[in-house]
Amino acid sequence: MFYKYLELVLQNTHFHFINKNTFYNPERSIHTIPMNHFSRNIKHYRKLHNLTQQQLADKVGISHQALSFYENGIRECKIDYLIKFADVFGISVDELVR
Repeated sequence: MFYKYLELVLQNTHFHFINKNTFYNPERSIHTIPMNHFSRNIKHYRKLHNLTQQQLADKVGISHQALSFYENGIRECKIDYLIKFADVFGISVDELVR
């Protein structure tokens, strides 16, 4: 689901999705998306809001272990949870994944 969302974001910004890590901008060239952006951003915004992993997990409705997996890039996040994370932090999903 994460990659489907990412595909929509890229298509709406004149990028073409090639695979889960690569996109093409017709005006420039091929770019690789660092997939650790989401993991890094989740941790950054959690700390910015002074939340523990357990507190954030409770707000989003996931387990502490699932949040740990997201922060460490072990597991992909479903789009509904991306939306919940963005709502908790008061940012757009786009800001969360870029």
